[in-house]
Amino acid sequence: MQKMIDDIRQEALEEARKIRKDFSKHKKKILSEAEAKVEALKKELTEKGKKLADLEKVKIISQANLQAKRERLKSLEELCSQVLEKSLKDLDSIAEEKKYKEFLNKTVNEALKEIPGKAVVKVSSKDKDLLNVPNSVSVESGAKIKGGAVIESKDGNVRIDSTLDSRLMQLWPEKKGEVIQFLLSG
Repeated sequence: MQKMIDDIRQEALEEARKIRKDFSKHKKKILSEAEAKVEALKKELTEKGKKLADLEKVKIISQANLQAKRERLKSLEELCSQVLEKSLKDLDSIAEEKKYKEFLNKTVNEALKEIPGKAVVKVSSKDKDLLNVPNSVSVESGAKIKGGAVIESKDGNVRIDSTLDSRLMQLWPEKKGEVIQFLLSG
């Protein structure tokens, strides 16, 4: 009986060793698989992190480029405004040029053709003596304009603003494009 008990114990010990050995192998396999999963997950997260970082980098660069374009456009607008302001101030000097008298009479006479009936021409006091219009046209001097004239029908229904200021403002959209091209070319 003792021998049977010893044999059973021996078998139980061997079975326990076998179970421990199997458990140890199984444990190593589970740990190995877990480590592989951790490494794969780490790699995946690193790649995702890198992609996110790359996307963020592209976003930041795009925003910086957009901001630079805005600043450039703002600067161009400011320069264009300065050019327009300077041009408006310089209109006084245009009225002193030789061709001004010809310009003034041409624009006034063209405008008079557009006015039905009697007309009134309003000019600055310095331009009154430069004006050559028919006697039927009434001329008022002393208008607060830098140059050119305002031509109106006697009843005031038709008005043509042919002042230097208004002519410059009519031409400005086209000339502004030219100013921008000039500024960008330099």
